[in-house]
Amino acid sequence: MTRAIKALTTLLSVINLVLAGAFLSQLALAANESDDVIEQMNLLIAQGQFQQAYTIGQTNLFELEGEAEFDFLYGLAALETGRPNEAVFAFERIAYVFPDQQRVKLELARAYF
Repeated sequence: MTRAIKALTTLLSVINLVLAGAFLSQLALAANESDDVIEQMNLLIAQGQFQQAYTIGQTNLFELEGEAEFDFLYGLAALETGRPNEAVFAFERIAYVFPDQQRVKLELARAYF
């Protein structure tokens, strides 16, 4: 009986390792996708293409909101496309977590204005 328990324990350990590997690969894939979105938004904003950056941000909002870099770029794009309320929410999320970021405070003030 103990041999069967050891075999079952080993089998469960292997299954756990396989599932953990699949989960970690999904996390890595999601991280790469978020990096791609942020990089693309950053490039568009640098080129002054705020509407395109805003559209990409809207598409990825539910997955990436709360990430400071995404929130900042999304806030800039929203502000520059005439959506100050959305910009305020994005900048406030950053200001709450990173209260010493002067640029965020300035952009937040601009959005309020």
